[in-house]
Amino acid sequence: MFKNILYSAAALTFVLPGAAQAQDASEGRPDDGTSWKYFYFHKAGVSQDQARADIIECYGFAERLVVSKNGYTPTYTSVPYGGSTGLSPLAAGIAGGVGSLAGAIIVGFMDAGDRRAMERTNLRKCFGFKGYARYELSKEDYGELNAGETEEVRARLLAKATGTAPNEERLVP
Repeated sequence: MFKNILYSAAALTFVLPGAAQAQDASEGRPDDGTSWKYFYFHKAGVSQDQARADIIECYGFAERLVVSKNGYTPTYTSVPYGGSTGLSPLAAGIAGGVGSLAGAIIVGFMDAGDRRAMERTNLRKCFGFKGYARYELSKEDYGELNAGETEEVRARLLAKATGTAPNEERLVP
């Protein structure tokens, strides 16, 4: 185990200086309006094959997110059967199930926004690490870019990533 930790630390010694250069925030303007939410990536001189691999990798990281509230998952804690509830065990079980379902639905809606924000953050970090620049899109253009089947979306993202250099001002990664 110590050997693995040592190898990991040695690898980070070589990787981190390059990562610091790739994520240089001195170029570009900070987010304002909806630029934190609607954006695309471009990298000058990147090959189609490399950009496709980067898109698959970075979007793959973003798709596999699970929202965890510091290890706390809301669940229903039932009152012991009988006694103070005045319900039969069957009625108490049904009431607990209905309450759990309602709680899960509410938490699901709340967590969806958190998950989307984390996806955007992971995309920015992953593509920034790989040297891509981030550019703002309108809400409508962003919706069109990400609408459709997976391969169609990848083709549009690939065209944006490898196409001609954008005229828009670059955003801070």
